[in-house]
Amino acid sequence: MMVHSGRQTLAEDVSAAIRRHQAGDARAVEDLFRAVRPWLHGIGRACRLSNHSADDVVQNTMAVALTHLPGLRDPDAGLAWLSVIARREAIRVSREERRTDPIGDRDTSTGSSEDPEEIALARMACNELYRAMAQLPERERKLLVFLFFDDGRDYASIARELDMPIGSIGPTRQRGLRKVRTIVNRQREGVCARCA
Repeated sequence: MMVHSGRQTLAEDVSAAIRRHQAGDARAVEDLFRAVRPWLHGIGRACRLSNHSADDVVQNTMAVALTHLPGLRDPDAGLAWLSVIARREAIRVSREERRTDPIGDRDTSTGSSEDPEEIALARMACNELYRAMAQLPERERKLLVFLFFDDGRDYASIARELDMPIGSIGPTRQRGLRKVRTIVNRQREGVCARCA
């Protein structure tokens, strides 16, 4: 079972589980899956997949990952590596679903663009958000994933899942969002400083 210090990030949890797996710990994969599942599911939902399709993304991502985990050279990059696999899988599933949808059933109200620059900017913004959220304490990170990437969750189920009073959800969400904003701003300042 993973033990959280309260300040340990998801990236650190993933790294620790991968190291344990590589050292032969049979329970490490189960702990890894439990820790990273909401994150991977959120990536699928961010790609506008249904809950069911996002669950498929999680399963397929972990299946791909399991074949490569023993040889992964940098466990500290484990979360980023899993995120890339999940995004590729979500894009693949999304394309398959679009191919099987009757053209008249497609939602054209989203204003989606095929402009490569807009797509690249949107992906960069998503990557910034994922990196920032990965640095949050586990409870805040999970809460934000449940609130913004898992449409099926209501406050009561989130409170049960996180063992948190319903009245604490709003303030915890606000703290988490403030931290994400601060981290993203710091990341952008760092990029600007390197470009100057």
